[in-house]
Amino acid sequence: MKRNVTKKIIAALALGLMVMPCVQAEEENPEFSLDRVVVTALREESKDLITPAYVHIIENKELKATGATNLIEALKFQEGFSYYSQNPQGHSSGGMSSRIVIRGVEKGTLVLINGVPLNLNGWYQLDSIPLENIEKVEVVSGGGSVLYGSEAFGGVINIITKKTIEDSYSTSFGSNGMQDHHLNMQVGKLSFSGQYNEVGTVKHITGVKVNSSTPSLSYYTNYDGNQRTNLSTTYTFNPNLSLRYNYTEDHIDRSYHLASNDNLLSSGTALLHADDKKHNFSALYQNNALKMNAFYSQRKLYDENKKATGALNGAYTDTVSILGFDTQHSWQEEFGKILVGFNTQREEYEKVINNGTQSSVGPLNRNLYSLYLQATHELDARNTMILGARQQWLRPEDGKNRNEFLPQIQFLKKIKENQSWFVDINKSFRMPTFTELYVTNTMLKANPDLTPETGWSYETGWKFKYTDADLKVALYFMDISNKIAYVKPPTGLSQAQNFEKFKNMGIETRYERRLNEHLSYQIGGSYSDPKQAGSDGVYNSVFNKLQLTSGITYTQERWTTNVYANYLALRANDLKPMMPVTLSVSYKATPTSSIMLTIDNLLDRRDITTNDKVTSASPAYYALPRSFRLTYSSQF
Repeated sequence: MKRNVTKKIIAALALGLMVMPCVQAEEENPEFSLDRVVVTALREESKDLITPAYVHIIENKELKATGATNLIEALKFQEGFSYYSQNPQGHSSGGMSSRIVIRGVEKGTLVLINGVPLNLNGWYQLDSIPLENIEKVEVVSGGGSVLYGSEAFGGVINIITKKTIEDSYSTSFGSNGMQDHHLNMQVGKLSFSGQYNEVGTVKHITGVKVNSSTPSLSYYTNYDGNQRTNLSTTYTFNPNLSLRYNYTEDHIDRSYHLASNDNLLSSGTALLHADDKKHNFSALYQNNALKMNAFYSQRKLYDENKKATGALNGAYTDTVSILGFDTQHSWQEEFGKILVGFNTQREEYEKVINNGTQSSVGPLNRNLYSLYLQATHELDARNTMILGARQQWLRPEDGKNRNEFLPQIQFLKKIKENQSWFVDINKSFRMPTFTELYVTNTMLKANPDLTPETGWSYETGWKFKYTDADLKVALYFMDISNKIAYVKPPTGLSQAQNFEKFKNMGIETRYERRLNEHLSYQIGGSYSDPKQAGSDGVYNSVFNKLQLTSGITYTQERWTTNVYANYLALRANDLKPMMPVTLSVSYKATPTSSIMLTIDNLLDRRDITTNDKVTSASPAYYALPRSFRLTYSSQF
């Protein structure tokens, strides 16, 4: 009964969001305004209103208004996203990477930087990307494998960097030993950005893990600090050719402490340390209809654990890289526009394990090749049909070739000058990661017989744009076969296996409004039912069903106030609702300098920030208590 009432309330809210701006628009009869340009959804420039996809376009100033120090913290306030982290500020720690889950699809988020894939062995680490040199972020929800390949089941996040930057610096200090410093310089055609970020000790980031056989050895986890250095440089030879390089280095420490007296755990692992180094290089050439991108990315992770005495208890080094080239060309024919592209990638992986004796996995490699095609045909002045296809070939070292053919059909109808409706049907896929296929250790067992996840997405949506308002609504259904997930038997190691099905049906909506020169706001929401069939064929809920987001900006002379909130409810594994709220207040002291106060977790909630079921053997990870940062920024 309670669930039915909840659904009725949600339906009423969704209906109200759809009706309110339409009625208001008819009363005020506003003049239609030009909407923003999207480049990700169709791999070429298109106005949002005539793009057949549910797209978020988040400008740099909107990202900074959240008060975040990195991208994953800024994106967590977007509807349709489930944000999960095991460390402060979304920092990754060894294999525990924070993540954005779009439309409930685990490992279904593909992240790009200027169209170059960032994902490495299933991880993308948005926490390592500072906001300073980002021009905008485009998020395309729904299957995107036809144009972008593996891992785009839930959606694609494309980070578009600035071509030139302003000479500036900022420095920030806050609670829990937080500090964040940036330096940005433009010297002719060369731009440079540097960041140093640090978080100090945070106690009790988890609940107590109970040792059932020896309760006196029950323990909790402390976060003992992170130091991050990020360097990014871009050289723009001319408007058509540019080179970009980014380097990130993280050092993270954690420790296990006895629940009885707070001392370090006296047996087994007590101290954990991770060194994480990432390189990203890309060369982009674009001239009218021709675009070429060569890229290389590498992540080298060293993860160790020690006893309280300092003796090494175990360590491993993961090295994964991707070398690739992508080219596309488009031209106009009598019946419409044609886009053809080719992509090739070589992925390499090696794991070296030291648990008293040294062993290794790999080095392993696999080559991916793909051809993709997109044909756009205007049926008439208001109706457009788009057909797409991708043929993907995977040639791994083990000789188990895996090929996929992916079709897509899209239809867009421009109902009025400020209103459109679209339909999108596409097939997506995800290749198994090296870890899922080949890694066996003290916790995992390899499964070289895994097959790719494949499935269909069906979506329809409406867009309404007015002079001072913007409304989007999308309905979708996803049906995925051979979904990969880890299974832990009563005894033995967890192993990645292909399950029969994953399904999700949902609605997303977003309304933005600028009331006057001082006040603007945005509200969004989603309701869905992501569920996955287990080995017994029974469907179980995963992630959250309900999400409500909001953001309010008020500006008065030199003062600007922003409040962002994200409410996640009806969560899987009987988890309580989560609601991070951030308040930021900035004052423009001079035309070239400003001061900002940011308060995270404004309501001081003890939210659980992971998605796993909480038990005495698997304790919860908690959000930071209410914390603050004070930032000074200046141009020079």
